[in-house]
Amino acid sequence: MKLRRWIRGMTVGLVAGVTFAGFCFCYGASASPKEVVFQSKLTWRGDGSGARVFQKTAKMKGTIISANGVTFVSSPGTYETSVPYLAKDFVWRASLSWKFTGKVRMEFSANGGYSYVPVTCGVPLDEMDFSSGNSIVWRATLSPASELHEVSLNYSDLS
Repeated sequence: MKLRRWIRGMTVGLVAGVTFAGFCFCYGASASPKEVVFQSKLTWRGDGSGARVFQKTAKMKGTIISANGVTFVSSPGTYETSVPYLAKDFVWRASLSWKFTGKVRMEFSANGGYSYVPVTCGVPLDEMDFSSGNSIVWRATLSPASELHEVSLNYSDLS
């Protein structure tokens, strides 16, 4: 009987301790007003149904734009946004996802294209993975018989 009371008392104490620790963790690490995060999603499509469309003024080598998207025509088969999207502040996290047929390799830059990093579809990059900046561009390299239908960019900046 004493053993049961002791176990019950220990269980209540353990639950109370974990709850208190969780409360301190959640409320003790609140962000200051200088660290407010702005998140945004941009989508490019060939048919005009996205917030942005694939532009014929983009830097294209061996690709054409149709209603289906960007299509490979000849090597090297690249499409690069020519007008950077300007975030309000430095980008600290970004992810690209894309819909395609064939094989498409993507790269991301937050510094206007001075340096690119390779991207895995849907896998976030954080500020340690790319050079900082607020001038967002991306580049796609298509393999023969490939087509890029849609590109979605999610990013967070400190604004």
